Amino acid sequence: VVGLCTKSDDSGRKLAEEHGFPFYTNSVAELYEHTAAEAVVAALPIAEMISVYPTLFAQPWASLVEKPLGVDMQEAATLHALANSLNHRGFVGFNRRHYQSTKTAQRIIEECDGPRHVIVFDQQDRDVAASHGHPQSVVSNYMYANSIHLLDYFSIFCRGELVEVLPVRPWTGERGSTMEVELRFASGDTGRYHAVWE
Repeated sequence: VVGLCTKSDDSGRKLAEEHGFPFYTNSVAELYEHTAAEAVVAALPIAEMISVYPTLFAQPWASLVEKPLGVDMQEAATLHALANSLNHRGFVGFNRRHYQSTKTAQRIIEECDGPRHVIVFDQQDRDVAASHGHPQSVVSNYMYANSIHLLDYFSIFCRGELVEVLPVRPWTGERGSTMEVELRFASGDTGRYHAVWE
């Protein structure tokens, strides 16, 4: 580790001293200029990504950033396009791919021939998200912001390209509502996503 960058000088300097980081700054550009780091790990609140990532992506390092990319799909598309336009080598971290339970399930399912049918059950509560201090932009998009972990299981366990998304019980946004979606993959695998809200 060659350096640390945080918003807060006081806590950032203390953290850098505590862990023996050789350089501290509150500027992303200065972090690269001073360290010439080959890679950066960016752990930011979702709502702050859109203001910080343009500077982060402008540096020639590779980046590993938090999931999800931005507060909604539009912001994700904007950041993705920016990274592409800058030829930036960026990666989004999906930590559940590395859970022992996920790896064990992958090993078991690899032994099975034939089409797979993967069901993912999810539950989210926007009131709880708000009580944890998330800004309204994140709370309003909490399915995107938090359920992305569970949706990632389809890309782990289902094979081939996603070719069709069929709403079984569409999202209404109402309190206490449920939604259900069927996913079809080119391999013949299918997925069923079922979410309960509040």
